[in-house]
Amino acid sequence: MRYRLAAIVLLASGSTTAWLPATAAATPLASTGTHFAAEFRMSRQSVSVEGRLFCNSQASTSKQTAVQLVNKRFGYEDIQKGYPEYDGTFMLTLTVDRNFAMTPELEVHTSCAAPTPCTRVIKFRVPDEYVNRTTPYNKGDVHLEAKQDNEATRC
Repeated sequence: MRYRLAAIVLLASGSTTAWLPATAAATPLASTGTHFAAEFRMSRQSVSVEGRLFCNSQASTSKQTAVQLVNKRFGYEDIQKGYPEYDGTFMLTLTVDRNFAMTPELEVHTSCAAPTPCTRVIKFRVPDEYVNRTTPYNKGDVHLEAKQDNEATRC
């Protein structure tokens, strides 16, 4: 996909300025000779995460746990949601078309070891080298009853 962006900002001094990403190729505008048109290429990026979730040595199921794969660079605009299988395994894939590199994060929402009616939200950063790889990032076995480093409680 190709998009053409033209932006002109006139400052009080009469000079012109534009903010362009480092990946943008600036081309001169015919009428002014200044560089303000930029051509952008959207790049398709994807990341996959797999693992297995446990609560008190039992497989954590969809009744008590949900998983989300989020592109943190754009907040919650790019998100893939899912649930673990009967044996606690899960696999999520998130694919986006963006100009900027993904910042993937796995979120686990669980009622395991959470005070009723609250939910624990545990976040795990996915290493950048797993973006656009053919093999998924394997989070391995996660025991949800244990306190995690990046955890919050929502009530």
